[in-house]
Amino acid sequence: MREMEEKMNKHEFNLSGHVWGINRAHKIYLKHFADEVGITLGQYPYLVALSYDENLNQDDIAKLFQIDKCGVSRALKKLEAQGLIERTPDPDNRRSNIITLTEKGRKAGKYIKDKDDEWEEFIYENIGIDKEIIQKYVRKILFESAELVEQYKEDSCKK
Repeated sequence: MREMEEKMNKHEFNLSGHVWGINRAHKIYLKHFADEVGITLGQYPYLVALSYDENLNQDDIAKLFQIDKCGVSRALKKLEAQGLIERTPDPDNRRSNIITLTEKGRKAGKYIKDKDDEWEEFIYENIGIDKEIIQKYVRKILFESAELVEQYKEDSCKK
C-alpha cells in the first residue's frame, strides 16, 4: 500500500482525481457485500435514502440524487421487480407514489449500510483528522459543486 502512496505522491492530482480514487476504492470494497445480497451499487443509495425516510416519492429521490425522474423511474422498477420496494399511491397527489422498503429491502439496505459504515470508520481511524472536520469540508465541496453544475443538467426524459 505504501508503494501506491509513493507513486501517487509523484503526481499532482487535482481534487477530482482524489475524489475519483476514493470513490473507486469505496466501490471495490462495497461491491463484494452488495453482491452477497443481490443488489447493485447503483441500487444501494436508494435503499439507504429510503431507510432514512420512507415517505419519499420519485420527485424527492430525483432531487436528492440530482438525477432526472426517468432515471429514478427505471431504478425503482428494478428495485420493485426484486421485491426490495413497494409503491403506494400518494393520498395528497394521485399522480405520485410513496416509495417504501419491503422487509427484504430493509435487510439488504441495512447490511450494506453497516458495511459502508465499517469502511468509513476504518478511514477515519487511519487518517488522524477529526470526522466532523472532514464532513464539514466535504459537504461544502458537495454543495458548491452541485450549485455550479445545476445549469448543465439534462433531463433525459425529454430525449
